[in-house]
Formats: sequence, structure tokens, C-alpha cells
Amino acid sequence: MSTARPFARNTGTPLVGTAQFEDLVVGLQNLRYDENYGGIKWWYGADEELGYVIGTDVPAENHPTPVGNIGSVRFWRTTAFTDNDFVFVAQRVTKQSFTGATEAYIWLTNNGYWTSYKPNTPIYSEVLNGGFIRQEYATNTDTIWTTKFTVGEVKVYNGPDFTTITTVGVSHGGGADAVTDIIYGPNLNRIFLTFGSYGKVQMYNPDDNSLITTISVGNDGNFVRTLAYNLTNSTVWMVSGQEDKVYVLSATTSSLTSITGITLTNFTAEPTSITWNSNRNLMYVGGGREIDVVDCDTNTKILEINGLGENGYAILVDNMVYDPIHDRVYFGMTSLTTQTSKLYYLDCETNTVSAALHTQSNVNSSFTSMEYDINGYVWIGTSKSVLILDTTTNTVSVGDTQFDLSSDIIFKSSKNQMICARGASYNALIYDVSTVY
Repeated sequence: MSTARPFARNTGTPLVGTAQFEDLVVGLQNLRYDENYGGIKWWYGADEELGYVIGTDVPAENHPTPVGNIGSVRFWRTTAFTDNDFVFVAQRVTKQSFTGATEAYIWLTNNGYWTSYKPNTPIYSEVLNGGFIRQEYATNTDTIWTTKFTVGEVKVYNGPDFTTITTVGVSHGGGADAVTDIIYGPNLNRIFLTFGSYGKVQMYNPDDNSLITTISVGNDGNFVRTLAYNLTNSTVWMVSGQEDKVYVLSATTSSLTSITGITLTNFTAEPTSITWNSNRNLMYVGGGREIDVVDCDTNTKILEINGLGENGYAILVDNMVYDPIHDRVYFGMTSLTTQTSKLYYLDCETNTVSAALHTQSNVNSSFTSMEYDINGYVWIGTSKSVLILDTTTNTVSVGDTQFDLSSDIIFKSSKNQMICARGASYNALIYDVSTVY
């Protein structure tokens, strides 16, 4: 059985469900590429079961194909699965000289090539000028917005080399307060910031880092911490723990709605986490031992799933993420008494919950963040490590314990990288995710 992936040449905005290597884009989700997804022509690459494959875009879009010289991508393949064969083909393709396969891999991925070859050990780099707690990636501008919970500022970094672009002064007019969460709306190219205790959300334009508007969310003292973006409806969803409410902000009209019927009164603890099901246009809100499901077209709660996990465990902040390939919501539950955390998934078709997939029982093992990697993995930050879950086998494939803290994880599509923030006192790490699995 052959294995090949869809590729295209994309000079525009990175597409949801793909990995971008300069102008070469790789399809990673079950989308209709035959219908010119994203308005571009897709081609299937060479069979990866016969050898390592290298691909790149063809700017002239005149590469020979069975239907004429109209190809926008080109591929090469080794004759054997060996490092020597990979280096030989990489040198022939690039006209460069490499001392080994890992060096060849790094050069290729840094220069707009994709390859199915994977180095034997993960490749990551330490961000020396990092040190932040929350972060978000703006695809259109290839910038990373970060906060240390420092009052009155966020730092914006350049995505390709992680140099600091600017420090943005932020003030919501309600008093001194720190930014506590950041979310990005890629279809409108807007950044949204929330503040710790003044019930405010702000919308920024990342093209020039300018403030567009400030909106009040509930009353002063209302702590709005966890955000999710609905790409279909262009709305920002905000969980308010103190009020047991979910607010919805229209990114196009700046109007705010408090959803009727989703006060979440049955939570054993306040609502803390939220994630969007892009396939069904549903929002999943978790906290305590409960997940509520909201129809995003009508803003009404349609299902309440109670009694999750075990007594004494709860869904904490940023402990839910949606897997669009398998139509599942992965979530973590933690017992603060025993310092034990467990990982589960919710099947969105049947609304049933799996048995525990992974248990972490050591000091400071709480899950601190979860992020979906469009290659089909879930990255899970803990207080002492980063775990990586293969959603096909539902096993933790990598457990890296070199971290002092993992406070937030985001996927950076422009280089197929995962950024692991480690708090205000530690430098962040950037992983080339293709080398991890």
C-alpha cells in the first residue's frame, strides 16, 4: 500500500490544517484537496514507502506532469532508507555539501524544502531572549505575542528568528493590570488580549500593533482567563470563572453576548477550559468533572456531560484541545491532593469518554497547557516536562523531562515548530516537530 501526501505552492496566508515550508505547503488533515483547498492546486508527492522523499515548490509552476508542464511542486526520492542515501540525494538536489543526515535535514527545512526523513534525535533550540508565560502566534504577520503577566506590556517577536520586534504598551483604562491570555483570529488578522481582574478584552491589529477597541466583559473584578477562537463565526469565546458564564465577542462587530442557559451551575468547580470543534462548529467548556457542549450557531447549550474521571480530579485551565482528524476532545484532569494527572478523550460522535490514556504521578505533575500539532499529536505541558501524545495510537510517544516548567505551548505553522514557554524566569524552547516523533 503506497503512502503519499498532498502538496501545493502557497504564496499567501498559511492555511489551517497544513504545514508551511516557505512557499511549499503540506496537507496534514483529511480535507478535499482535490477541490483546490485554499484556492490553490494540490499534487500528491512520491510514495514514501519506497524511500525518503524531498520536495520543494516550483515558482515558475511549469514542472512536467501527465497533463502538461503545469506542476508547482517537485519531488526526489532515495532508493533506500539509509542516511547515506539521504545525504547523497540532498546534495544532488541542493548542490550543497553535508557532513551527515541531520545537517542535511536542517539545511533543507531552513531553505524551503520538505522531507520525510526524520533525524534520530529531536532538534530544538533555546530562545535566549524568551522568558514568558502566555503566548500566541499570528500567522499573517509571522509574529509571536507574549506576556510575562507584566503590568502594561506584551512583547512581540519575529517568527523566523525570534528577535524582538517591539514592546506593546497595553492599558485598558480600568487600572493597572496584567495581560492574562492571548488569542489570534487568522481570518481577520486580529489579536485579542484579556486582563486579570478588570473584565476587559482588547482587539489589536498585528500589522502595526495598534489597538482597535476595548470591550467590557461583565463587571470589574470579573476574571476572564481562557479564550478560544471560532474561525467559522469569527467570534472570541471567553470563560468567566467567577460568574460561571461564557461570553462571546463578535470580532467583526465588537458586540458581546452572554450565552443564555450556559451558566454551568452543575460544575463542581468553576469553568476553566474551552476548545472549539471546527468540524461540527461546537464549543466545549470544561471545569470540575463536567464538559458542556454549545452550538455556536445558536449560542445554546445542547449537552452536559457529567461525572468525568474520578472523584477529587478536575479539568484545570488550558486542559482541553480538539483533534480534527479523529473528531475528539482531549482533556486532562488533575488531583491537587495527590499530585496525579490523567489524560482522556471525548469522542465527539458518540459523546463518550475513553478510559485514562496516561497517568502522571509525581510532584508538580499538573497539566499546564495542551496544544494540537497538525501532524496528529497533542503536546501536553506539565510543571516538570513536556509529553507528546500520538492521537493514532493514543500513547505518549515522548516524555521530555529537561524542562523546569512548561507554562504554555503553541504551534508555529511557518516552520512546523512548537514553542514551549517555560515561565517568566526560564528561556523558551522551540522544537522542530518533524524530528520528535
